[in-house]
Amino acid sequence: MSRKNTFRVTFYVNSTRVYRDGTSPIMMRMSIDGNRQVSTMHQNIPKSEWDAKSGMPKRKLANTEITLYLETMRTRAFEAFMELTRQGEVIEPARVKALMFGRDPEGERKTLLGIWDEHNAELGRRVGKGVSATLHQKHRYLRNGFEDFLMLNYRVNDLALHRVSYEHIRGFQQYMLSVRGNSNNTVFRNMLLLKKIILIALNSEWMKKNPFDKFKMKLEPIDPVYLTDLELATLEQAKMPSERLEKVRDWFLFSCYTGMAYSDVKQVKRIHLVHQSAVWWIRKPRQKTGRKAQIPLLTNAMAIIKKYADIDDMHPMAHLFPMTTNQKLNAYLKEISELCGFAKPLTYHAARHTFATTVTLQHGVSIEVVSRMLGHANIGMTQHYARIVDSKLAQEMAALAMRTNRSLAS
Repeated sequence: MSRKNTFRVTFYVNSTRVYRDGTSPIMMRMSIDGNRQVSTMHQNIPKSEWDAKSGMPKRKLANTEITLYLETMRTRAFEAFMELTRQGEVIEPARVKALMFGRDPEGERKTLLGIWDEHNAELGRRVGKGVSATLHQKHRYLRNGFEDFLMLNYRVNDLALHRVSYEHIRGFQQYMLSVRGNSNNTVFRNMLLLKKIILIALNSEWMKKNPFDKFKMKLEPIDPVYLTDLELATLEQAKMPSERLEKVRDWFLFSCYTGMAYSDVKQVKRIHLVHQSAVWWIRKPRQKTGRKAQIPLLTNAMAIIKKYADIDDMHPMAHLFPMTTNQKLNAYLKEISELCGFAKPLTYHAARHTFATTVTLQHGVSIEVVSRMLGHANIGMTQHYARIVDSKLAQEMAALAMRTNRSLAS
């Protein structure tokens, strides 16, 4: 006599995940002889409206549709269980789930956030091995943002790949612009990250249609914030009211004189500091691109290194600067900007712009050399700095024309 399988289906609310509207996802737990399978039902409900004892929503008119849906899922689970029993198949929760959703029993149907999670896990394993921690963080942040977008607009927390459409792509763009308040160029870069996930699905033949086919968006030209010679001198000479602000000011100045981005300054080690041909250099692959930056150090930059590090007695893998987070640095730079009376918002990245414009291009360094020191992949990435310099030259010549009662040729 064959033993009967014990089969149970229960629903519960995952209260560890609370969305912005106060709801949490409803989960289904299938149990066969003690083996369990947990799945999301793509339905959400406030915890206060869930009856934990019955494992169903409380009897409210607003919850009727959810209740009917869950009862339907319970029925489909039992029908799938009975079908596998009749066929004499091995009965496991995963096979029951696959059959009840009409999926291939050998594997679950792919979802957008599912493959995004797989991609992010792979990125996480490669951080420091050709992948920057910043890129990994951006993908994780954007993935969670897409889930919030789905919850706000569709009341689901994932999408089957075959359901992803132009409507979702366009809607997510508008969500970032309006709800999150991101700038056009930030949204543009975020959409490129999402597009990469879609391309993974297309190349793996998990999707047949590209939802980005008719999607159009472009970068808007902007003039990066940078310090002038006078502002740079003001910053150097300003007395900081605390050790905290003094360190941040010095780290910012170091980037002004080297062009190094925050992620690179944070990772620069004694081994990257090289003395050759009577000149000190920093030779280090950029954290963002992996392309090697080669920077001969000005005395201003070298003085800051020696202020914080004993380079003659350092381990080769020791970091030169004890950097805090970029978010904190930018908050402190706001204080410093106000202290110095600058009528412009300072972020750490403004130091890189200052190096490219004020320190180098405006003082005759060729764009080819500047591009090499910045670690750009091509000169085209450096061209917008040259545009700023040309604009500055035109402004100064116009001012000269006014002072001398002359005019520029037009």
